[in-house]
Amino acid sequence: MRRRALLAAGAAGLALVLTGCGGDDGRGKRAAAGPRPLTTSEAELMSTVRFLNYQRVRGQIHATVPAAGRTLRLTGRVDWTTHTGYAQVLVPGQPQNILVRWDLRTASVHPNSNAQLPATPPRSGWQHRPLDPRANPIDAVLLLALSLGTDRPENAQLLRQGGASWLRSERLNSTPVTVIAGPKPPDLSLIPISEPTRRS
Repeated sequence: MRRRALLAAGAAGLALVLTGCGGDDGRGKRAAAGPRPLTTSEAELMSTVRFLNYQRVRGQIHATVPAAGRTLRLTGRVDWTTHTGYAQVLVPGQPQNILVRWDLRTASVHPNSNAQLPATPPRSGWQHRPLDPRANPIDAVLLLALSLGTDRPENAQLLRQGGASWLRSERLNSTPVTVIAGPKPPDLSLIPISEPTRRS
């Protein structure tokens, strides 16, 4: 079965949507409504998602972010091997949308009057600032998006101990999926990275 991971992130955390085989909870009966702790099989499924994303190198992201009493929509792409992303943020009630490019330390923003994300980022006119995921919900989602790829499978038992939980089973475009929340991403200050690349 082909597995697909989708991002549905907000200021409070991250939800991964994984393709599954229905609502069996590993004990021979349909699981009750969540949230609840992951079963062993669910944790094993989740443990491979970020590694599969890393092997695919790039992916599309879609997120809905509650911020300052409004719901912002983010659509774009990430490269999990270079830890970089490029996306458009749709701001309700504003005449222009916002383009954003980011890595693990820096976000760069640019006004955009187009309805769609330009295929190629503008060459100039970017404003740069440090990422602040603790104070800015958009920054938290940007960091979470980059964290969806890792160069090795995760420890399923540690995922269960880290607070990951089963939320519900549903269908997405006629595909049965399992919605799993968490675990919390690692502290940004503990991630060893090089100096961010300067952008023009």
